[in-house]
Amino acid sequence: MLKNKRGVALLQVLVVAALLAGMAAMILRVSLSRTIVARQNRKTITAQMLIESCMAQVNAVWADKLPEEYARDLGACQMCQSEGNTANCPAALPAGDNTAISKNAYRCQIPYPQDSTQPYRVVTAQMTSVPKEIETYNWATAPCKITYSIENGVNL
Repeated sequence: MLKNKRGVALLQVLVVAALLAGMAAMILRVSLSRTIVARQNRKTITAQMLIESCMAQVNAVWADKLPEEYARDLGACQMCQSEGNTANCPAALPAGDNTAISKNAYRCQIPYPQDSTQPYRVVTAQMTSVPKEIETYNWATAPCKITYSIENGVNL
C-alpha cells in the first residue's frame, strides 16, 4: 500500500481530471459535428432555393414565347427573348448586367436579404445540347439541357 498520502491524493486528482477532460472532448466533438452538418444543410438548402427561383424565371421566359419562337429556340437550344427573331439575341451575356439573356444563357438576380453585404445572388442558367451518343430519348433532334450555376456562391 502506498504510504505517501499526498501522492495518492494527487493521483486521484489526476485520474478525475483525465476522466473529465475525456468527457469534455467527446461532448465538444459531438457538438462540433452537429454544427458542421447544420451548416452544410443550410448551404445545400440555400443553393436549392436560389436555383429553384432561377428556374421559375427561366420558365416564365419560356412561357412568354409564341409557339413558333418556342419551337425555333428549343430546336436550336437557345434562350432568346420573345421578340420575333434571333437578331435581338446576343451571343454572350453582357458583362455587369445581372438580369440578362443571351443566345445560350440567362442570368437571374435573386433577392437574398439574409446577407446584408450582398443583398442579391446571381444564378446563371446555361442551355446546351446533349450529344447524340449519350442521348436517352428518341427525339428527332438532340435534346437540350439547362445547367444552373450560382455565381460567387462560396459564402452561401
